[in-house]
Amino acid sequence: TITADLQDIMNLQTKLFNSQFHQTNIKIITEKVRRETWKDTSFNASTQIILNEIIQTSTDDIWKDIIDLANLKQLTNRTTNNINNNNKTVDDDKRTTLVIDDISIIVPDCTIPFLKIVKDYVMFKIAFSNSDEQNLLEILRIFNLEINKSVLGATAKITAGLKHITAKNIAIASQLIDFVIHLLPYLEKIYIRLNKNIEINS
Repeated sequence: TITADLQDIMNLQTKLFNSQFHQTNIKIITEKVRRETWKDTSFNASTQIILNEIIQTSTDDIWKDIIDLANLKQLTNRTTNNINNNNKTVDDDKRTTLVIDDISIIVPDCTIPFLKIVKDYVMFKIAFSNSDEQNLLEILRIFNLEINKSVLGATAKITAGLKHITAKNIAIASQLIDFVIHLLPYLEKIYIRLNKNIEINS
C-alpha cells in the first residue's frame, strides 16, 4: 500500500519532471520554427506513422500497455537527443506530404519535432492521468505564435537567413497552420476520453 507521504513524494517528482520536460520542449519547438526555411521537404514514413498513432489514440489506448516509469525516462532523452536526428529512420520510404482527414498537406521540416513532442505529451497524459492539457495548449500557442512571427513578421530573414519572404514561404506556413487545425479535434478527443477514464476509475 502506498502511504500518503510516499504519494506526496511521487506527485512532487512528477510535477518536477513535467516542468523540466515542458520547458525543454518549449525551447526545442521555438528554435525549430525560428530556423525553419519554409520550403517543402520530404518525410520518412515514420512521421506519418506518428501522426496516425496520435489520431488513433483519440479512440484507443494504443500506448497504455507499453508505458511505465522506465519508458517515461525516454521521453526527455528522445526530445533532447533524438529530435536533431529526425531524418534518420530505418524506413527509407519518402513522401512530400502528410495525410490527415484524407487530405495530403505539404508541411515544412519543423512539423517533425512538433509531432514527436505532441506524441510525448499524449503519452505523458496516459502515464500520469492527473496531468492536464495546459502544457500541450501552451506548446500549440507558442508554435502558432512563432509561425506567424517567422513568416508574417518576417523574422525568418534574421533567424533562418532568408533573403525574402516569398509567396511560397507564406503558402507553406499557411498549410502548416491548416494541418494543425485538422489535428486539434483529435487532441481534444484524446484529453476528453482520458479525463473520462479518470472519472470512471475514481
